Amino acid sequence: MFRARNKPKGFRYTCLGKLANPLLRLGAPIGVNVEKGQASQAIADFVSKYSIVGKEVHGIRFWLRLLASTKLVPTDRLMPLADGANSLLSILAAIIKNSRF
Repeated sequence: MFRARNKPKGFRYTCLGKLANPLLRLGAPIGVNVEKGQASQAIADFVSKYSIVGKEVHGIRFWLRLLASTKLVPTDRLMPLADGANSLLSILAAIIKNSRF
């Protein structure tokens, strides 16, 4: 991990912003694909959209772990987000599994 001896003013917030932006960008495709899945006319399309949502949630988990490793955000603030992502993955897996029958 990069450690600067004389960190410029605002260094923490600049780094935090650069790491948080991918998390914000991943949120939009999740909502869009859920909406598309709900409007789908075929089961295969529904499963496809929800599978994409699962991949996006895996991406969010990656960025949360990366953010936690930087120590810029306390772990106790990130844990509820990670727990929510894990719960969402479990729900998505159940939805996809039950939709394929």
